[in-house]
Amino acid sequence: MKKISVLLISLLLLTGCGKSCKCDDKSIDKEIGIVDTKVMEKYKIPEFFIKVSGLKDISIDNNFVKDLNVYEIKAVYDNYYNKEEKKFIGIKVKDIMEKVIDKEYYVLFVNDNERLTIGYEKPIIDDSLYLIFNKDKTLSVARFNYPVRNWVTNAFSFELSETLR
Repeated sequence: MKKISVLLISLLLLTGCGKSCKCDDKSIDKEIGIVDTKVMEKYKIPEFFIKVSGLKDISIDNNFVKDLNVYEIKAVYDNYYNKEEKKFIGIKVKDIMEKVIDKEYYVLFVNDNERLTIGYEKPIIDDSLYLIFNKDKTLSVARFNYPVRNWVTNAFSFELSETLR
């Protein structure tokens, strides 16, 4: 009898005693990803520097990307707790890499300042992967069709390799 009472109480607690939960987050039903992009014609990007090593040893900075489009990206992203719609400023990683390397296949490893590294194979470096200029003057590499945990915040170096590690 005691087990049945505990089971019944547990069941009532889990179901909320028949009350329905009302969620006020209107973006919860939205798919994560890019909603809209537009080219920022006269946007001055902040000073930045990324060291590239491996298959190519170069530096990416303001001068290197001066002829690339800068985008305002409106996207729904998953920030661990909920989904939000927000605007970002960035450059397509695909456009940067086309200037850096001309190879059939490579892997781009993006490193942050806390020893996190995420690798992107050339086939998945698409129009959803951006180098983002954050308001706090840090850089992120964001793949907008994936949750934030797959982004590299505080990105500071790139490494190019012929293989995944």
